[in-house]
Amino acid sequence: MTSNQFYESDAGATSVEAFANSPTTNVCKFRISRIVIPYTFYSINSNNNTFKILEAANTLTITMTPGNYYSQLTFCAMLKTVLEAATLAAETYTCSANVDTGLLTISTTATNIGPQLLSYPKAAKVLGFQALNYTAIATSVSGTLPININSSYIKVGTNISTAISNRLNGSITRYYCIIPINVSAYGVIDYTPYSDYLDISGGSALANVRFDLYDQNGDTLGGATGLNGDKFVIALDVVYSK
Repeated sequence: MTSNQFYESDAGATSVEAFANSPTTNVCKFRISRIVIPYTFYSINSNNNTFKILEAANTLTITMTPGNYYSQLTFCAMLKTVLEAATLAAETYTCSANVDTGLLTISTTATNIGPQLLSYPKAAKVLGFQALNYTAIATSVSGTLPININSSYIKVGTNISTAISNRLNGSITRYYCIIPINVSAYGVIDYTPYSDYLDISGGSALANVRFDLYDQNGDTLGGATGLNGDKFVIALDVVYSK
């Protein structure tokens, strides 16, 4: 027997719980069949928008403007603006990205520069740099910018080793599916992934299975810096034994 079940998150929540109020027994397998997420989150947000850069002997804190950037051109224009707002040496910065390779180059007119990203790994992912410190020995630095500045997918996952009573298989730690970001005219991501079923040998009791949303940088979506106080809905196909 198969049942399709819908679960709605609380407003602004980072996750939603299935089977929370009525634990379900004799479950053979389940999968995510549909998810509706309001597109109110930013790919560059307060979790990943800050890094430091060496400008000769000066260390500057650079804060990128949160938002969704639909082209490398607009992203590079924003980056140039914030770099020139922070400079202490009246530098002129150039920021460019190769549309084919994603190669991002930040350069100045004269002063040697270098990004310091060791303490800012999330910014390093956004910029395409490795999470390493660069010494200020050149007037330009390069990294591989993601071809799509915006997050191109969302991961919907649950930690099944603690969510399912029988712990299933010790080698399974997370069950998730990937949701491509294709926004509808209504400003929501409405997707039917039909992810693979998660088999539960012999049937099991499910209670408080929590599903979290993650962007491609590994940050959770939700809360004040995520879904902006909105709700999302997840649907599951649940197969029971007789």
